[in-house]
Amino acid sequence: MIKNFLFLGFGETLARCFSFLAIIYISHKISLGNFGMINFALGYINYFSLLTNWGLLIYGARKIAEGIKIKEIVEQIFSVRFLLGILATLLAVLIINIIKEELFLKKLIMIYSFFIFFDALNLEWFFLGKEKVSYCFVNRLLSNFLYFLLLILFLKSDKEIFFVPFSFVFGVLVGNLFLFLSYQKKYRARLNWRLNFKENIFLLKTTLPLGGVQILIQIYTLFNIIFLGFLKWKEELGYYSAGYRLLLVLMIFDRIFNQIALPFLTRKFKEGNFDILKNITRLILVFILPVSFFLYLISDKLFLWLFPKEYLKGVLVFQTLLFFWIFTILNSIFSLGLLALGKDKEYFRNVLIGTFVNFFLAMFLIKNFRYSGAAWALVGTEFLIFFLNFKHFQNYHQINFLNSLPLPLLLTGLTFFPLFLLKKCSLWCLSFLFLIIYFFLFMIFRKKIKKDYQLLK
Repeated sequence: MIKNFLFLGFGETLARCFSFLAIIYISHKISLGNFGMINFALGYINYFSLLTNWGLLIYGARKIAEGIKIKEIVEQIFSVRFLLGILATLLAVLIINIIKEELFLKKLIMIYSFFIFFDALNLEWFFLGKEKVSYCFVNRLLSNFLYFLLLILFLKSDKEIFFVPFSFVFGVLVGNLFLFLSYQKKYRARLNWRLNFKENIFLLKTTLPLGGVQILIQIYTLFNIIFLGFLKWKEELGYYSAGYRLLLVLMIFDRIFNQIALPFLTRKFKEGNFDILKNITRLILVFILPVSFFLYLISDKLFLWLFPKEYLKGVLVFQTLLFFWIFTILNSIFSLGLLALGKDKEYFRNVLIGTFVNFFLAMFLIKNFRYSGAAWALVGTEFLIFFLNFKHFQNYHQINFLNSLPLPLLLTGLTFFPLFLLKKCSLWCLSFLFLIIYFFLFMIFRKKIKKDYQLLK
């Protein structure tokens, strides 16, 4: 698990670096309001792209890992996602043309809508199931690099804003073509259509709990952007988008963990090793807690270095969403635990409850506290879902979660306190001191950390 995690993590980090550089470049070339509209359009499109997921990606990766009827599984999922991609693209275009929105926004969404169809043809789930993560690395790096490169070449001001969605879509297309051609070359397999109506309906029913979860997660995480956009609060949307986009860089860790950990946990649970969750929790918290508090401390300096000055109010959003990041990681550990136990429906119910709570909480907090309220609504929702997943997992296997906390909390306190006293130092000075202090403390406690690491190899 660790080997695949580190390799895919490196690839994802490198790819996201290009994606994040693209966001920074965009923020310096277009106005704050248009930056918010770009994020609104992408959030709108992501809602519809969920229809092409429907839990098929997790289901497919799990089936490929089992090694049962691989060719049939690939052809069936590819065929179903192809049809769902056409349907979702048409729905996205139809609805935005029915809604009374400005022509500028409609054009943005029309270009972004091609992403839905191209993403439906993505075969990354197959290579993850095969644990051939190098192909996923190339796909993501290629897509994000092309996105950034095209922006550098063509985006100079608000006048060229439509090159933003075009560059994004083109990068996705090229990356997916690489995976498609790699599948055909490496496995000498041609994709045949499997359009049996009864089989496909049964597949969608089977993956409904997983698909429902993916849809609900995206609904509550993107709802704030969509709601701020429909309220026409362009500047608030820009502040929130800047903080949220910076958070997405950190979410690399969660994304890789989710993709790698499920097959690993499924295998460990079959062996009867449920205490592995305690080791995973401690090992992850040893990293994310010190990093979270350090980023909270330097967030204002970081924003001034990355974004134009008019984005500075986004600091509050980012600081708040750091708590969301912590709860998301913890949530992933126990939600994957439920999935590895085959408790998909319980996981679905927990996320459904959280989504309904977020709907009302976000509307109240956004109307009263605007962009900062949006961030706190997301934190509250994620904490609730984490708590529900944790409690439900405890019904099957008791895990002493508190035993995982002392070492991460000690490392965090010892790292944060001296940096807090020196908080007036420059961004680079604080960053260097953090690395030195954290590495020193890591070496002191390396024996305890190494024990958890060895169990996850």
